[in-house]
Amino acid sequence: MIGFEVNPYDPCVANRMIGGTQHTICWHVDDLKSSHIDSKVNDKFLVWLTKLYGKVSPVKATRGPQHDYLAIFLEHKNNGTVVADMAYYIKKMVEEFPDKLRNGVMCPWTE
Repeated sequence: MIGFEVNPYDPCVANRMIGGTQHTICWHVDDLKSSHIDSKVNDKFLVWLTKLYGKVSPVKATRGPQHDYLAIFLEHKNNGTVVADMAYYIKKMVEEFPDKLRNGVMCPWTE
């Protein structure tokens, strides 16, 4: 697959080296995240994906510091860190839960 090697610890992650830096892709079903320090590498990868899969279904891309990927809001900060936040989805899940939740307990073994 165009030079990627699947990660031995996670079969849904693959890496390749481009220009001396790592290009990483991770996927789940029909969602894919591509990351590389040089945005042109991601551009070329998007062209490759579109040629390969664009006739089956439109290939869409989002760019910028904020992404919604697999129910996780990812925000890339200027200091090189990434914040992952699932609070919105957890709140929606609790609100839409079909049964009324009872008072919480401190430990799972508490009566």
